[in-house]
Amino acid sequence: MSKQLTDEEAIKIIKENSNARIRYDWGEWLNGNWHHIFKDADYACADESFRNLVYQKVKQVGLIKTVKVEDGFLIKKEGGCNASS
Repeated sequence: MSKQLTDEEAIKIIKENSNARIRYDWGEWLNGNWHHIFKDADYACADESFRNLVYQKVKQVGLIKTVKVEDGFLIKKEGGCNASS
């Protein structure tokens, strides 16, 4: 039987279970527009670990701009389709 959780409840369980993995929405985040990725809402690992994940994505998709901000990261795939251009 399943139990519906809030985002906060799920993140708490993920943090307590080191084997748990969050599936990131790379397809949306790397669509060529800027995205603000929030710590504890969009990713639950250390900032350095998330930045390393982004660097791993560079090998697959090409250049990604990354800016560390207080509550997470700003990321943008370079050379992608940009809805505002």
